[in-house]
Amino acid sequence: MLSYTEAENILLNILNDYINGAEEKKIILDLVESGSWKAAIYEIDKKKFKSLTKNDYQKLKDIFGLYC
Repeated sequence: MLSYTEAENILLNILNDYINGAEEKKIILDLVESGSWKAAIYEIDKKKFKSLTKNDYQKLKDIFGLYC
């Protein structure tokens, strides 16, 4: 099982890879920092500028299952 810190780091890495706009990143960062995992994952999926890799999709699915 991922620790909170590991999950947060994964979300931040995915955020940097898939989100371009500073305002969109700030919204998601605020959600991550507040522990609102479900909302953060939803926002990443909604605002991404390229398709998620299978590996990153699985990471988000794992985090979603653990923290939402």
